[in-house]
Amino acid sequence: MAKQSGVVKIRGTIDDLTFSKTANGNLVRKKGTTVTKEKIATGKQYARMRENMDEFARAAEAARLFRTVFNESMAFCIDKTLINRSSTIMTALLLSDPVSDRGERNVMNGDAKLLKGFLLNSKGSFTVICSKEYSTSIDRTTGKLIFNMGAFIPGDVIKAPPGSTHFQFYSAAASINFDTGESELTQESSVPILNGDKTATAVIMHEHQVTPLSTAPLFLLVGIRFSQEVNGKQYPLYNAVYNTLCIADVDSV
Repeated sequence: MAKQSGVVKIRGTIDDLTFSKTANGNLVRKKGTTVTKEKIATGKQYARMRENMDEFARAAEAARLFRTVFNESMAFCIDKTLINRSSTIMTALLLSDPVSDRGERNVMNGDAKLLKGFLLNSKGSFTVICSKEYSTSIDRTTGKLIFNMGAFIPGDVIKAPPGSTHFQFYSAAASINFDTGESELTQESSVPILNGDKTATAVIMHEHQVTPLSTAPLFLLVGIRFSQEVNGKQYPLYNAVYNTLCIADVDSV
């Protein structure tokens, strides 16, 4: 970059030169060469760029499909950061593909278990809201995904938000083929449980069924939803801090 040292003061662009005033004096800059779409698509020097663009697009599409499948599940805990976070985790999943060439790596060949523990609402943590441990299991052969919560005393283990009177455990099971876009989803919620109740609950178990012997990654989501009872009717609270939702278990092909 050249610096103007004379007394002539020019502002703007002349041909391919741009003149400007800065804290360091009057500067002149030559315009860079424009890279066209055709050059990027055919130029040998842009081969790595094309590979990166192809893989980024593949990861972004996988993230979009993931969010679409669980869109209804996330209705009670909307998180504006999910688009970026899901794209980031899907990129990591794509990059874990151990068999494909650079530029051809894909999510289906990656290690889907990287998503285990992923929070669909980044502000809410199941273990913070509920101190009672739960168990999960996935059987690809039978297509059964199970969430199990042993008996507990709500008043001892649940941290409820102000204004709520009840809570429910929620779970969802999904099979997602990121190559074809095909998916399955089943959902289940427990009955509303009174906040602060000192009576032990029954064992809570959700058994989900997807197609047996699926060749796609299997996901089991677990969450808690709070509500307020008014005149015998439950009104859900849309709260991204207390309404938790995470990927509790994953089975990768």
